[in-house]
Amino acid sequence: LQFSNAGGIYLARHRETGHRVVLREARPHCGLDAVGDDAVTRLEREHRALTALAGLDCVPEVYGVRTVWEHRFLMTEYVEGPTLLDEIVARFALVRGAHTADELAPYAAWVGQVTGQLADALREIHGRGLRFGDLHPSNIILRPDGRLALVDFEYATELDDAQTPLA
Repeated sequence: LQFSNAGGIYLARHRETGHRVVLREARPHCGLDAVGDDAVTRLEREHRALTALAGLDCVPEVYGVRTVWEHRFLMTEYVEGPTLLDEIVARFALVRGAHTADELAPYAAWVGQVTGQLADALREIHGRGLRFGDLHPSNIILRPDGRLALVDFEYATELDDAQTPLA
């Protein structure tokens, strides 16, 4: 799905269940961010956050963490659907020539529905004492049934963390 010097993000099948899963690979001493955290540190932070948020509909389920050689892998639920960015591009009414209030109304209603869900999701995450940390349209997945999920929790931190890393 994605690859960088810090590691890769792979779509795989769970051996026992046959379900599609995401494997996030983290390589030690690679992909240093602005505060000096490497990919493994960020993957462990993501694992802690997802574990703390377990049971919330707006986050992927965690299936486990493994070390293979020196690389760490986080296995999570694969969330089916387009990113919010892709869906905005596909639906944006002005690009398709909509000009009147009636033509723009379906898009505006959809935006209201999505932002309402996003506000609810962030409230739930904050209710568990965490901040998401890397909120942008490519980290929001819209499931086929219309529910949203947030992905990429490597910059999630406690709400009172004064040393929040920059995403």
